[in-house]
Amino acid sequence: MKFLKDRILPLFMTALLGGLLPACVNEDEGTSTASDDGSFFISIAISAGNASPARAESDLTDEEGTSVENNINIGDLKIYAFSIPTDNNASNSALLTQIYPKDDNNSNIIEADVKKSVPGTYMLEAELNNTFFDNHKDFCLVAVANWTPFVSLDFSLPDGKELSVLGNEELLFGQNIDVNKQAWTPNGEEGIPMFGLHKASLAGYDKKHNNKFAPLLLGKVNMLRAFAKIEIRNGMKDKEITGVSISSYNKMGYFTPSLIGNQLSDTENVTSANIPNPVESSVEELSFSGKDGAFVAYLPEYELTNGKRDIITVTIDEKKYLLSLAPYTDDGPNEKPTEDYWKALLRNHIYRYIITGVEEDEPAQLTINYTVCPMNEVPPVDITFD
Repeated sequence: MKFLKDRILPLFMTALLGGLLPACVNEDEGTSTASDDGSFFISIAISAGNASPARAESDLTDEEGTSVENNINIGDLKIYAFSIPTDNNASNSALLTQIYPKDDNNSNIIEADVKKSVPGTYMLEAELNNTFFDNHKDFCLVAVANWTPFVSLDFSLPDGKELSVLGNEELLFGQNIDVNKQAWTPNGEEGIPMFGLHKASLAGYDKKHNNKFAPLLLGKVNMLRAFAKIEIRNGMKDKEITGVSISSYNKMGYFTPSLIGNQLSDTENVTSANIPNPVESSVEELSFSGKDGAFVAYLPEYELTNGKRDIITVTIDEKKYLLSLAPYTDDGPNEKPTEDYWKALLRNHIYRYIITGVEEDEPAQLTINYTVCPMNEVPPVDITFD
């Protein structure tokens, strides 16, 4: 039997800031357009990735987890400013202030508003108190979105809280992952929990040119989805997939990637999983959500290095087959892959398997195509093979 090998396409996300930059307002040379009190006017792009590409007809509908993967609930979004310590250690980075939503008791923020700009991108415009931010020209912007349905506590951060706590109990979730043993999928009300971090600076603020109508763009906060997505699709014309389930998965997880050491740089796609200790693994099978031959499960990050990889069961015409969560070769699944994304289910990554046929000779096995990549870099068409 021959297994098809994939070609991972190294696509790169194109930032959607073109057209988002505010127009520069420049009055007479040498004339300041700043407000009388010297406030800082800033804008920040918040991106959950490019808009979802065109999908195959067999894929899920928008309501079941395609375009909603980029959705940020503005009513469930918080943006903070943290200090940047001299040793660049997250354990020494303290909360300076909450930028959004504006707290009536917060004198550091005069105004703050977030608006959706283009698909997958949102813009924050805020007026900052100059007295406070004159003393903090450099800081870390931290954004947390879509957390409410997953965190039982009333999440808030008092001033002085260290940035490193965001990788601990403050943002640990375990709810709604396996409700009624049916995999959770994002919808219009519950988006995928997201986290983003971006280093920002007010050093380039020019009070002759920057004002309410031309705020200083501090850059983009790249939001990482806290879940990995496993997707099983039917590429067969004469057979029907009637069910998919997974027998081992992590029931709990963190909103944030690991924030240790010098990881105060902008959020980038991860190469290792942030695992709660101890890992609360499943004891029963979890059914994937499915429609029209496509089945998906959104799950917290999960280490695979020491566990069995034959954990997915696919039912085709009432017969069950085991699918290994591993890259395939001509000889079958490689149980000891070397690439980082195969060592664990990684947040913000999609693990897609397309079943193209069934080898009926005993033992009966599946023939597949597959790909693994960050969710916002998924090719808009089916992958080609050598």
